[in-house]
Amino acid sequence: MDISQYLDSFLAESEDNLATLDDLCLALERDGASDDTLAAMFRAAHTLKGMSATMGFMAMADLTHHMEDALGHIRNHPTEFQPSVVDTLLAAIDALTANLDQIRDRGSEEGIDHGAILQRLEAVVEGQNSNSVERSTEAGPPAAFRDRVAEILRSGREPLVIQVAFAPECTMKAVRLLMVERAVESFGECAAVYPDVQALEADADASTAYLAMLVAHEDADALLTAIREVSEIAAATVVELESIVSASGEREMNQARQETAATVAVATANETPANRAAAPSTGGKVRDQTLRVPVSRIDEFMNVLSELVIAKTRLELLAQHGDHALREVTEQIARLTSSLQDGVMQMRMMPVESLFQRFPRMMRDLQKTLGREFEFVMTGLETEMDRTVMDEMGEALVHLLRNAADHGLEPPEVRERNGKPRKGTIRLSAYASGGHVYLEVADDGAGIDRDRVLNSAIGKGLVDERSAQNWTDAQVYDLLFASGFSTAEKVSDISGRGVGLDAVRGKVESLGGDIRVESVPGQGTTFVIELPLTLAILPAMLVQLDNYIYAIPTGSVEEVARLSAEDIDSIQEQPVYRYRDGVVPIVDLGDRFFDTPCRGDYPWNAVICKEGKRRLALIVDDIVDELEIVNKPLGRYLEQVEMFSGATILGDGRVALIIDVRQLF
Repeated sequence: MDISQYLDSFLAESEDNLATLDDLCLALERDGASDDTLAAMFRAAHTLKGMSATMGFMAMADLTHHMEDALGHIRNHPTEFQPSVVDTLLAAIDALTANLDQIRDRGSEEGIDHGAILQRLEAVVEGQNSNSVERSTEAGPPAAFRDRVAEILRSGREPLVIQVAFAPECTMKAVRLLMVERAVESFGECAAVYPDVQALEADADASTAYLAMLVAHEDADALLTAIREVSEIAAATVVELESIVSASGEREMNQARQETAATVAVATANETPANRAAAPSTGGKVRDQTLRVPVSRIDEFMNVLSELVIAKTRLELLAQHGDHALREVTEQIARLTSSLQDGVMQMRMMPVESLFQRFPRMMRDLQKTLGREFEFVMTGLETEMDRTVMDEMGEALVHLLRNAADHGLEPPEVRERNGKPRKGTIRLSAYASGGHVYLEVADDGAGIDRDRVLNSAIGKGLVDERSAQNWTDAQVYDLLFASGFSTAEKVSDISGRGVGLDAVRGKVESLGGDIRVESVPGQGTTFVIELPLTLAILPAMLVQLDNYIYAIPTGSVEEVARLSAEDIDSIQEQPVYRYRDGVVPIVDLGDRFFDTPCRGDYPWNAVICKEGKRRLALIVDDIVDELEIVNKPLGRYLEQVEMFSGATILGDGRVALIIDVRQLF
């Protein structure tokens, strides 16, 4: 079998399962050995093992098999669970991640040795259950399988035990068992299986296998039919539970059945027509089907769509002078293009949860490394942003979170001396507003020491001591982003090299975003990142300067005005616009770009732009139009050009530069 065609799907699904295991390990450490958490971990590990074995990556399959053993023993003996076991499970996940990375890079597992972590997992099994699991010499499943069935019964659930018989000519029993497990996935949870894949591969004489399924018993016939349809499966039959459990187990089973029946009776008595209607239906639930598509294909499609938007704009210009039929067709094409554009943009948008999910593990490790105690809280996980922007922000958030843990929070004993809770809080938030996505990294630490930052900058020669005395807090905090600047007294592997925040600002600004700092001494610090929702297509206002057209993103535009002489005032010989309850500085773009002022006879055409609480009035020759444009990067030869963030092609074929309003501020 040629597995190369399935490799991309295997890598993507394995990454998802490893991320799930990582999150569940943290939940296991936080909440203890709950059956739900362990069951979810077991499912993820079991799926990963099955996929690895099917693809022929036996090192991964063997490691996940040992993880299953460890998880199984923890689930069977929850009272003996120790949180330190989580370190071993996380080390196993790290080893699996490294294994997966090598498969991605080299296509093989050559040279991989999991011996050390396998020994740690075996030690977990021995520590959780000093009596090693005995393989049954009698016919039927072993004691471990029977114990699992009895445990399920004690929890109030009644599993469906299926005996699967392999055909005499079956030579790849392990593969057939994996196919059986895949066939029954849609019916319910496979809580236990015997023998496992490795045992089947080692035992050529094995003729049967057992599955313990958590499934509605009325689905038994359909489930058996699905199993029998797998090739080289001779038979599939339901096994009586009484023949699986021991005498004591049978008593527990009867007791569990009685308790379950009583619970159902009480629930039925309390059920009302209203809450019966409100209860979600599980039997007929239809799930949306998904399709994995490489991001590169969506990017290619987006590029073609951007050209279509340009062609649509040009067609609209031509249709202005055409007949009614042409204008009608043009309007229809415009509507269809807009719908197509919205659909593609939605495909590019992803919840930030996929970006944030990598950080809980990192923050847990930082607590141990730094000796800090803090609660890591994430909010706004459902907020959506462009996949391209999201991929670029991962490293920047790593810098900010590490800074919050190392610089922001005080050591626990210092917090107690200052009357604060011993355990601090670091919060990672996301929210959308006004065509932008905001990411915030906040801590409740000591805040930024303004004088310390300023003195450090003066000592490094970054600012003049005399002029710095009148600086605002915002100006002082801005020094944190200077290249090479750091207030750390010693360099560590966490911080102190002065290469963090300047890299963060560079990345944010390269994405057309902005970053600012808010800090209150003794209460904490917040880094606020403002990013565009998407970088591909954006609404813009076209303005004319001389004979050239420029584009101003409408996300930065507050309003358009025509200024008369009565609207203009002067401060320090500079013209300002009296706007609402204040004044707004005036920037003549013609004077800025061509040394030819746009300010002639009144009224002046002005575009009022905003950035946070600041305003700026841009004077132009004319306001041309407002439309959606395709944002094309300037390329590496022009990437250092200031004042412009990109360019676009207009409907008539002309190129218009996109003005970077932040540079004007």
